Amino acid sequence: NFDRIKEYVGGFVSEDGIATEDVYIFGFSLGAVMALHSGIELAAATMTTTEQNLAQIGGVVSLDGSNVQNLAVDEKVFENLPVPVKVLYFMFTAFDPIMKLNTPPVCLRSYPNLELQLLSTVEDTTGRTNLGHAAWFPLLEPIETWIKAGEDKGTAREEVESQWIAAHNEICRDQQKGPTPPTCTKLLSEDGSSGAVLGLSLSQALKFVILCYLSVAAY
Repeated sequence: NFDRIKEYVGGFVSEDGIATEDVYIFGFSLGAVMALHSGIELAAATMTTTEQNLAQIGGVVSLDGSNVQNLAVDEKVFENLPVPVKVLYFMFTAFDPIMKLNTPPVCLRSYPNLELQLLSTVEDTTGRTNLGHAAWFPLLEPIETWIKAGEDKGTAREEVESQWIAAHNEICRDQQKGPTPPTCTKLLSEDGSSGAVLGLSLSQALKFVILCYLSVAAY
């Protein structure tokens, strides 16, 4: 839960000497929601000097979770955040009309103090560009580029988007070669590019990452 994550972040900073801006919270699926929730709560928690320091984490990376409408956070919290929350958010699974998961994430774009780069296939109503619900390895390259951009994530926006398209198309092509019917049948860019992605380690960009998996009890 959030209290445990805040305790971990505080320990990394105060006990291990890791710079707060080098701490990123990373999550997949339910963990993606928890990662974003934790980033928002850390930015809002400024009652003590320690908590003020924790508010300055490097950012949040969320892979294919529900959008911000499913967070247990009042919308007014965003307006009062003393520091913006930097977020890289991927959404690439088809909308589920029963579970109400992965609705087109309009609200993610509209909240103040949310420095968001949203990379999504969800608004493709044909569903042919959707990749399926998995933490796809090729996405590490745009994630690493975004993290290495440091404080000014906007400088890497175009490169991150280009790498996302290449990664998506590599995953899509690999699915089409497999023995089972592919989830993805349409590339994001029909330019004939190879979509090659380097297998780079996130450790080159991070001093520490908190992983939030499906087993995290968010609330």
